[in-house]
Amino acid sequence: MGPETLTRPMTNSFTYVPGEISGHKYSDLNENGSWDEGEPALAGWTIKLHRAMPFVFAADIAPLVDLGWDYVAEMVTDPDGSYSFDGLLPGTYRVEEVEQPGWMMTDSPADMQIDNETVITGADFGNHQISYTKTFELTYVGAPVGTTFSASFTVNGEPMTLDLEGTGPYAASLPVLYPWEIGAVNWYAHLDGRTYVLGESSGETLEGDMTNSFTYTASVSGYKFSDDSGDGVWDAPVEIGLPGWTIGLYQAADEQVVPSALPDADSGYVAYASAVTGVDGSYSFTGVLPGTYYLAEDEQAGWSMTVGATGSFVVANGTALVDQNFGNEPFGPFADLSLTKTADKTVADPGDLVTYTLTYKNIGESIVESSTILDDYDQRYMTPVNAAGATISGGVLEWVDLDPMEIGEVRSITYTMRVSSNMPTGLTHVDNFAVISPGYDKPSWRVDVTVDDPFLPFTGGEWLLLVTAAVLSMGIGLLLRRIRA
Repeated sequence: MGPETLTRPMTNSFTYVPGEISGHKYSDLNENGSWDEGEPALAGWTIKLHRAMPFVFAADIAPLVDLGWDYVAEMVTDPDGSYSFDGLLPGTYRVEEVEQPGWMMTDSPADMQIDNETVITGADFGNHQISYTKTFELTYVGAPVGTTFSASFTVNGEPMTLDLEGTGPYAASLPVLYPWEIGAVNWYAHLDGRTYVLGESSGETLEGDMTNSFTYTASVSGYKFSDDSGDGVWDAPVEIGLPGWTIGLYQAADEQVVPSALPDADSGYVAYASAVTGVDGSYSFTGVLPGTYYLAEDEQAGWSMTVGATGSFVVANGTALVDQNFGNEPFGPFADLSLTKTADKTVADPGDLVTYTLTYKNIGESIVESSTILDDYDQRYMTPVNAAGATISGGVLEWVDLDPMEIGEVRSITYTMRVSSNMPTGLTHVDNFAVISPGYDKPSWRVDVTVDDPFLPFTGGEWLLLVTAAVLSMGIGLLLRRIRA
């Protein structure tokens, strides 16, 4: 109120209307520092009010100096996120939130000046909830067809299960809020209504986006060999591996299922998988699910087993069971096939066609009901052009003859291969060999391919060598003339 001169008794009146400050607390989902449509209010947050405390340091020579802030009041945001302070005296005020873990402030009001009748609204606070992405990734090489995978764990103490997607690695992700705690992870495989525990990995507290990885490996392998001596010992290389034999892997189960084309499963087991022995008699099962198993061979007429993988064994993560070998000795009328291999050339150029002929004959003492020929070629330098009906896999041609062969009968197979157009410089021996079952022959054939060194153009330095050679020749000639003289 301005000054005045009294002319009579007077009453000077003044009415002070206290100030007010109000605002809201909201979840800033997009972190842009603005309360946008669709962003929810936050209830239950404590907002504190402070008033600046001025102190007259030296009024005659200096302005008021801010000495600090005096606590005034506090309140908790309502369900709609609102808060308000009223009845405020003049001064400079500051509102502050009480931070909560797992949140980051994105919007807050500046200091505010309160005078008579001052009403301040929109003093809002925005906070963004910190979320980390947790990814679960399973590596499983050789998983059985139809297998699905999942992972179970706890998130901040709450149990959760995720189905893992993809074709390998198998993975899934989810957002994790404060306190960002992941409990121990159990990894599962699911097949034909059964669930398998693959393993467990430890939990963790996230400090950012993280991936929890787990790898499952399990394999069983061995060989099938011709135990000519019948002693149950593989005397390699005299005793050879037998190709084309079927080995079955059987798994313990709740109910029995009788498989086809293999021995009936023992009580309490089911047929899990089968493999056919390769050129060298080897077989293998990879990606075997956890459980109890045993192995059996599909017997063939004219052979008796002398040694085999006996008893059951347990498969778990990291199992690498090797040397599960089967030995068989021929008996009764001797069944045997001879095999020879020829080709139309022994020397070829890059890109040439080479025609091979396999001739096999029943030289045994009985009819051969069926036979298998495997031809192992060098994939680096040869490509099949006409495989004569063979199955091609991993550098091996396989012919299966299901027509019985009479004693003394002869048959042949003719097929064509192409030499690679991109051969190494120099001489390359391109070998391939074949094996027949039943039988002991393993004939091979070699084709030599020579690629000359590339022509080196004249570089200009060779003239020194030519001049030097000429001078030496002249010197030797003069010396010989003197000697004759």
